[in-house]
Amino acid sequence: MTPTIAVTEGASNLSATGATLKGKVDPTGLETSYQFEYGLTTSYGSKAPASPKGIGSGTGYVSVSEPVEGLKAATTYHYRVVATNSEGTYLGKDETFTTWGNWSTQTTPNPTPKTENELIDVSCSSATKCIAAGTDAYRGKGMLQAWNGSEWKIVESSVPGRINALSCASGTECIGVGYQTAPGSDPRAWKMTEQSAKSWWAASTTLATPEGASTVLVRDVSCASSSYCIAVGYYYSNESHPLVEKWNGSSWSLQSAPNPPEGGATDAMLSVSCVSSTSCVAVGKAGGKPVVQSWNGTSWSSAVLAKPSGATTAALEGVSCISATACTAVGNFLESGIPRALAETWNGSSWTQQSIPNPGEGAVDLRNVTCLSSSSCTAVGSYVSQWKVSGEETERKTLVESWNGSSWSIQPSTNPQTFSLLNAVSCTASTACTAVGSSRPKVGEEGRVTLGERYE
Repeated sequence: MTPTIAVTEGASNLSATGATLKGKVDPTGLETSYQFEYGLTTSYGSKAPASPKGIGSGTGYVSVSEPVEGLKAATTYHYRVVATNSEGTYLGKDETFTTWGNWSTQTTPNPTPKTENELIDVSCSSATKCIAAGTDAYRGKGMLQAWNGSEWKIVESSVPGRINALSCASGTECIGVGYQTAPGSDPRAWKMTEQSAKSWWAASTTLATPEGASTVLVRDVSCASSSYCIAVGYYYSNESHPLVEKWNGSSWSLQSAPNPPEGGATDAMLSVSCVSSTSCVAVGKAGGKPVVQSWNGTSWSSAVLAKPSGATTAALEGVSCISATACTAVGNFLESGIPRALAETWNGSSWTQQSIPNPGEGAVDLRNVTCLSSSSCTAVGSYVSQWKVSGEETERKTLVESWNGSSWSIQPSTNPQTFSLLNAVSCTASTACTAVGSSRPKVGEEGRVTLGERYE
């Protein structure tokens, strides 16, 4: 049997124009050299380094890596490691990586007469079709904005209350959840249907209310199809309980979910992701620890995850699943009183904490994540880049983190004003993402405006 001497590993240090190619080579006791081949196809065409580089004649794998530059942005490249010694040439497995695109600020409209607006969630069915839910705090109304591939337009500006989250099963139909009057009272869901390229119609639907509940708050929704959506949150009746509601295409019904093992269900279900009617995952926090609730088509089960080492509390705020055995969740944990980034991944049997970078020493808030595959996830939020001596933040910036299958990296994103943040992101390809949020001139000042950013 031919020995496995050359092994191609995942690329790292991705940027719009470069990457670091990685692999490992076993000389098997013979003087051995290596090169990486890379290019737009499996014909490759380029090599790094330009001449083979020797790694000696030892035994056992030696890690090798080479940086490459001058690449095209938002482009997929093939690469492999090639090892050569007196016994022959050994080819590593072909792998791919995609260079980063660029995040740019989009022009998003703001209702008048007074600007105090925010985009809260977004769902894209293609690179040229997205629907975003937002709020006009001055008028106390929700709004819908649509992206048509070239511009954002307000397509519904009179939705009562606030749409906390939305999920689109198709390019013409979405479900939104939130409240009509105030958080915790008058919970609502909306079935949103596209009437034309310039108009969406949001029809209020009645959520099922738990008997005896004095407070009901719906936080998130995920639709596996137009006739199957799960909305999550909490309700209060003597104590807090997880809230789970199922949409069958025409009406909502309650599902029973267990209280977290350590109690405190108010934030146990902050986000949910469904891949089918038999597989949903919700995440949140309880008892200062990350909590995961899972649906298998018959019942919900609850699990508490360990906090990161040295953390006082931890929470998961967003989750995205690509299958019943592949989910990624993001959030934050407190370390010395400062929130830091947190990422966890599910492989079908257990959750594993991932290493994820933090921009500087300021507070980090990762709020949402979307995954296209096991090697392509994008998470968004914000971080504090400047503090006053008193500890008050004076500048907040948008944060985008990208997972390539082996590591998380911070991507450059735009900041149109001093205080900018991203609430949600939706991707239809590894080089086609839309994120939404808000920005304002200074912390605490009026004049908050909607923010949209496009990655391509």
